[in-house]
Amino acid sequence: MNTKPSHGPIHLRAPAKILWRTIRGMNPHKTKHGAAALARLKAYEGVPPPYDKVKRMVRPDAINYQELEEKRKDRAQVAYERRKQLTKLRVKAEKTVEEQLGPQLEILAPAAGGVLSVEPRKQNFELFV
Repeated sequence: MNTKPSHGPIHLRAPAKILWRTIRGMNPHKTKHGAAALARLKAYEGVPPPYDKVKRMVRPDAINYQELEEKRKDRAQVAYERRKQLTKLRVKAEKTVEEQLGPQLEILAPAAGGVLSVEPRKQNFELFV
């Protein structure tokens, strides 16, 4: 075949028929269930009769993203507060261990491979919002 059928003289030009043909290409239209599915498909140009009198409602994507952004910020704040609380608890626990062990810490430090230290560790938490 030297020509492309969609560019030839016999092809569907109506928007509903273009959509129908596109969907037909995606379905197994030669089988029984594919043909039945294609028979159930209804493509309209414009708004079909029961819905043409209904008020049109639009929910812009921006509103959806805005709600998701608020949720994300709330969850990030909760996670940040939790991390801060855990850091405080860890520093407090290290201080109590240091008070309880005292001079024994210097003896244990070389054996622990640097895990035990006299100074509490500094942790850097940054919140990107």
